[in-house]
Order: sequence, then structure tokens, then C-alpha cells
Amino acid sequence: MTPIERLRRLTTARTASPAAPPTAPPTAPPRPTLDEQRTANRDRAAASDARRDLKRALERIDDLDTTVRAYERYTSEPIRPVPPAVLAMTGGRRVAAAVAMLSDVHAEERVDRTDAIDNEYSLSIAQRRVARFFAGLVWLVQHNSAAFDIGTVVVWLGGDLITGDIHDELLERAEVPPGEATMIVRDWIVSGLRYLLAELPDVTVLVPCSIGNHGRTTKRMNAATGYGHSWEWLLYQMIGRDFANEPRVQIHTTRDEMQYLSVLGYELAFHHGHRLRYNGGIGGLTIPAIKAMHRWSQWRDCDYYHFGHFHTYSPDIASMTFNGSVIGPNPYAFAIGAKPEPPQQAFYLLDAKRGKTAMHPIWVGES
Repeated sequence: MTPIERLRRLTTARTASPAAPPTAPPTAPPRPTLDEQRTANRDRAAASDARRDLKRALERIDDLDTTVRAYERYTSEPIRPVPPAVLAMTGGRRVAAAVAMLSDVHAEERVDRTDAIDNEYSLSIAQRRVARFFAGLVWLVQHNSAAFDIGTVVVWLGGDLITGDIHDELLERAEVPPGEATMIVRDWIVSGLRYLLAELPDVTVLVPCSIGNHGRTTKRMNAATGYGHSWEWLLYQMIGRDFANEPRVQIHTTRDEMQYLSVLGYELAFHHGHRLRYNGGIGGLTIPAIKAMHRWSQWRDCDYYHFGHFHTYSPDIASMTFNGSVIGPNPYAFAIGAKPEPPQQAFYLLDAKRGKTAMHPIWVGES
């Protein structure tokens, strides 16, 4: 191609197709406002929750469908009834003895109800509470007779049946002197034992008797001659004479502080409890009582020990029973910080084969 032809072609191309103007860059969309962003976020969260709920609902439907199919499979045939089991009652009633503890009556001591002491006590109240003891004892024997053949009832007279005058303050609190209180309590106990004989015609009543520390006439408790200076030992001798011609009542009272009985092959020991050294130690009565029990066991081995004195009902501590009281809370108990307990006495059954069982308190209070 000649130079002229090249020049003509270049000129034609420039005039025929002029260059297009440059294109402007695209405009960016406007940014959403803060409210629009919040609305969009809520919509996305709501959609996510809806999808999650829908997934759970579908899974629940699958579970229910599986349960329905299993139920239909198991109930395709009628369920056969299961015959009730029949318990064979064999052996009849078990041989047992009833053991009841009467101690810490403090018959003539007066207690006035105050803001601190929610208790009232007098001779007339004491009489009613002792009567409730014998009535409760009869009730427990009769109601346990459905399962036990009870032919022996032990009624422990455990001391402190009277308050006496061992402290000057007691002279101010006593309604009657110790000798008169002794005769009054004698009438209550004789009446109670006769009530037992009338209501329980098929039992023998064993009455071990322990002297307490309140019924003494000396400044201190004498180890060897304490019985001879005790209103209560005199009381027990009189009760023994009252039932001298009654073969169903056996009064057990010796000159010793510890009284022993053999019942259904078990050795029982009874002590008022004033020789135990407690002094408010950790563990309460348990530790000093166990120590004392081991010391006494060197003289005569026993299966069960019975104590009063502390006005604390504890029916089963290492083969021991601690009795409550008939008098209930009084100013002395408040002064030493003792725990107030309702008037109650101890009762249990001595199973001929299994030993101590069926422990119950005998509630002797008015409410």
C-alpha cells in the first residue's frame, strides 16, 4: 500500500467513528440508617428462631410418632392381669416383755408458769401425770399385743419420786414435807399397779426399785448406807408389803444402788443415774454413760442399762435407755441451761429373740 492510500484510510477512520466520551463511575447505594439495621437484625434473629423452633417441633413429632408406634405394638394384644401376691403369715405372735420407766416425779415440788418456763406443776398435776403414765402403759401393752405375746410387764420405780429437802430452796418450793410426800406417792403407785393388774389380767408385774438422790436425808449420797437414809427405800418397802399376798406382783428392792433383773434370758440393770459424771461435755450423756456401763460390767455383765436423773428421754444409746421426767421443765433446769423437754417417760418391748424393740415415749403431760 502506497503512502497516499495509508493517509486516506487513516483520515477516513477518524472522521467515521469518533471516540466515545468516557463513562462515569456507578453511584454507590445509600447506607441504611441505624433503625433500618436494627430492624434487619431483628428480622434475621426472628427467622433463625423460627427455623430452630420448627426443627425442634419436627423432632418432637418424630419422637411422639415413635412412642405411638411402640404403644400400638405393645397393646396389639390385651394385657393379662397380674395376680396379687399373698403374704403367708407364719409364726404367730412373738414372745416379749414390756418395760416401762417411772422416775423423776418430784411429786411435791411446785413449778409456776412464767415467760421463761412454759410449765406448771403441783401435787394435783403430779397425781394426774402419774395416772396418765399407768394408763399409757396399759394402752401400749394392749395395742402391741396384736403382734407380741406379752406375759411380763416391768415397771421400774427409778428414784426422785419426791423432791425432798436436800437444798434450802426446795423447802420453799415444796407443798408438803418429804414424809407426807412419800405417803402420797405410795398411794399413787399402789393404785397404778392395781390398775395394771385389773386391765392386764394375764401378765406378771415385776417392779425393780432404785433410790434417787433427792429422797435422801443426808447431805451427800452414802454408797453403803444410802438406802437407810432414803425416803424412797422406805416407800418401796411399804409397797412390797402392800403386794405381799399378790403373786402377780414382784417387788425387787435391795440395799444396792444398782438393781438387776433377768427377763426372757436378758440381764437388765437399773440405776437412778446420779453416779454418772456428765458436766455438759461434748457428746452429752453418751460418753460418761458408756464409761460407767463398762465399769459396772466388770462386776456383772448386763445386756441393757436404764437410767433417770437427767430428765432427758433417750430411748436407745448403746444398749442404754435414759428416762425423761414427770415434772417437766423447772427453774433449776433453766438455770443450768438444760434443754426443756415435755413430761414423758420411757417404754419399750423386750423381744425374746431380737431384744429391745418398739420404743415409745409415754406422754404424761396435759397436752
